[in-house]
Amino acid sequence: MINNTVANAVGFVPDFVISSIAGLFSVIGVLANILTIIAFIRHQSLFKNATTLFIINLCVIDLIFSSINLPMMTVFYHYKYWIFGQVLCKIYPILYTLNYSAGWLTISIVIINRYFLICKPEIYGNIYTSLNVKIMLALVWIIPLFQAFLALVEVLGKLDQDPDTLICTISENNAIDAKKTHLVVGFIIPSVVIVITFFLIYKKVNFKNQNTTELSDNDTESIQTNLAIVKIMLTIFICLLICYLPLPLLMILDDNYQKSNLRIICEIFFWAHVFTNPIIFFFTGKLYRESYRQIMFSFGKRHTSVK
Repeated sequence: MINNTVANAVGFVPDFVISSIAGLFSVIGVLANILTIIAFIRHQSLFKNATTLFIINLCVIDLIFSSINLPMMTVFYHYKYWIFGQVLCKIYPILYTLNYSAGWLTISIVIINRYFLICKPEIYGNIYTSLNVKIMLALVWIIPLFQAFLALVEVLGKLDQDPDTLICTISENNAIDAKKTHLVVGFIIPSVVIVITFFLIYKKVNFKNQNTTELSDNDTESIQTNLAIVKIMLTIFICLLICYLPLPLLMILDDNYQKSNLRIICEIFFWAHVFTNPIIFFFTGKLYRESYRQIMFSFGKRHTSVK
């Protein structure tokens, strides 16, 4: 049964401040991700790129969180209790898990995609076929949804209200900490894959860069382009790590993290990721920035290529 008792105070952060932040982030996240999706779809040279399809998928994931989870948090912290009923009490943590795991899995797939493009271009076309890209995108959704299904049937955790915060979440079941299990699958493993892949990319590009005297002008330009891409990817990774990392760190370091005054601060950092990606794409990538300008200033036109 849904407990509608007034929620406990969230430490030193007033509830109306939390509610306002959730509402603001929701509006920004919805607008930024819709703009990004439309801009990239309309830009033909971008839309044909596998990396862009993964980025659009990431924007769709963040759009769902911005348009559903954050508005629910806005209302929750305004009224200080859960008003949405049993069904949405189960849907909310499912979408939360989907965003957390699917988002980070998508980022890891993007990094792996760049690895093959930069380090193994001779086999890139064989791996990133239309069918394989669709399978990768499907797995990004299937894995976290399967995790949520295990919680729904109470095999690994259960979907219920937290007794301390009254927020609907995945709680323990049969002494199994489902959140930490999901954390390993949805965050830690992808993060390790990302770090290793970054290292391999940097090693490959840096090695070529040290031997530029033996390369043609076109090869040198390609190396510089790849270095710029790696820097953009590193910027994205660091910024998203700042958003994602505080909450899992708190979960690992504090067994009673739900009662911690730091929990809501970590949550706010996590909420901010919904508009981080579009901002990074705009300010770090010339091609992506041009796609935004295309949709904002020449809505009725299509550019076939951008250099």
